[in-house]
Amino acid sequence: MNIKKKDIQYIKTLLTTTLTVDFLPYKDSTVMRRIEKRMKVLQLTETKSYIDYLKAHKQELQILGEDIFINVTDFFRDPHVFQKIKQKILPIIFSQKKRTVKFWVAGCATGEEAYSLAILI
Repeated sequence: MNIKKKDIQYIKTLLTTTLTVDFLPYKDSTVMRRIEKRMKVLQLTETKSYIDYLKAHKQELQILGEDIFINVTDFFRDPHVFQKIKQKILPIIFSQKKRTVKFWVAGCATGEEAYSLAILI
């Protein structure tokens, strides 16, 4: 399959406006792989056919969007991030001598990142 950059941008814009999630910063190569996967499932060989299908079947936009999302989670998944938190951020927070400190882990999937932060603390 030969998916043009303009088609990838169009699909990312379509996803963004329909699903109200900003897909524009996602890497074209990542989005392209997901588009190719969905086209194979639907047995479509032309990008234009897939774009037409997306326009006619809003559920496909949802499926593609879910397929693009990163669904990887693991304890201490990005070690360099946790190292920075340990070395730079926690010392600042705990030097303030507050009795209560709250942490929020956004997008923590099944919780491994949140538990990693708790273990680190």
